[in-house]
Amino acid sequence: MNRACALLCGIDRLSLPEIVERIIAPCKSPGRGNVVLLGRVARELRAALQGTGRTTPAFHLRVEQAINDAVLAPLREMARTAGKVAPAASRAAIGRLLGFVPEAGELRKRLRGPITDQLLAEMKLYLAPLLRSERQPRDQSGQRWLRLTRDTVHAYDIGHFVPHGVGGPTRINLFRQERRLNRGWSEAGRTYRWLERYVAARPGTFYFVRPVYGDLSDTPRYLQWGALIEGAEVKRLAPEVARRPQLEIVRPPAPRSGIQAAWLLGWFENFPPGAERLDLDPRESPARNRASGARKREKRGPHAR
Repeated sequence: MNRACALLCGIDRLSLPEIVERIIAPCKSPGRGNVVLLGRVARELRAALQGTGRTTPAFHLRVEQAINDAVLAPLREMARTAGKVAPAASRAAIGRLLGFVPEAGELRKRLRGPITDQLLAEMKLYLAPLLRSERQPRDQSGQRWLRLTRDTVHAYDIGHFVPHGVGGPTRINLFRQERRLNRGWSEAGRTYRWLERYVAARPGTFYFVRPVYGDLSDTPRYLQWGALIEGAEVKRLAPEVARRPQLEIVRPPAPRSGIQAAWLLGWFENFPPGAERLDLDPRESPARNRASGARKREKRGPHAR
C-alpha cells in the first residue's frame, strides 16, 4: 500500500537522494525495525553503485546504537553518488525502494482537496488492484466458509492466527475469535491488538500464536501469544507489561552464548461473556503465575530470599 500511495502522489518522479531522505528521516530511535530498514536501503544503494568503480562507504548499525546524522551520512553520500554516476541503476533502485516511503500522510492531504478526473484515474490505476473491490469482504467470505451459526455469529468474528496486518494468509489461517478480543473492545482485546501492532512494527520478529482447545470443536478456548524480544527491549517493555495482566516476560536460563533474549508471552480467553468457563486455567497463564509467586513469597516471609 505504501508503494501505491507513493505512485499516486508522484514520489517515483523524485530523485534517488530525495527518496532516500524520505525513508531515513523518520528513523530516529534505535531498534530492530530501523536496523532492518536502513540495512535494506544500504544494500540497494550498493547495488546501484556496483560496476561504477566508486568505493562505497561502510555502513554498520547495531540494534542498541543511537541513530543520528553521523550514522545516516553514508547512506546520503551513496544516494548522491548513485544519482550522478548511475542514472539507470538509480531509477531501478527507486522502483525497489518505493515500498518503504511512508506517504500515507501526504496521500490523506491530497485527498482532502478537490477530486479531479486525473486523481480518479490515478486512483483507479494504482489502488484498484490492491483494494480488489470485486471480491466480497474477507469477514463475510470467511464466515460463510466457516459456517458460523446464527447463535454464534454475533459473539465471534473470523480472526487470523497470523495477524492480517503482517501478511497472514486467508483460509488456512482463520478461526472463530471472540468479537471483543478481536476488535479491541475489552481490556484483553486492547492488549491483543497491542501485541499485533508490536509485531507488525518490527519486521523479522519471531513470534507464535498457540490455540488451546477445551473440547472437540474447532473453536479454541484460549490463545497464547509469544514473541522473542532482545535483551534491550526487556527493560523498555517492563512498565507496559506490568499494567497489562495478560502479559509477562520470561527469561530463559543463562545462555551459553552471548545472545541475550527473552519471551514476551500473553494469555487470552477466547469465549464470550456468559459462556460456560472450563477448568482450563493453565499453568503458564500470567495471572496464575503472578498469583502463585505472591503466595510463595507470603509463605517464605518478608525476609526470606
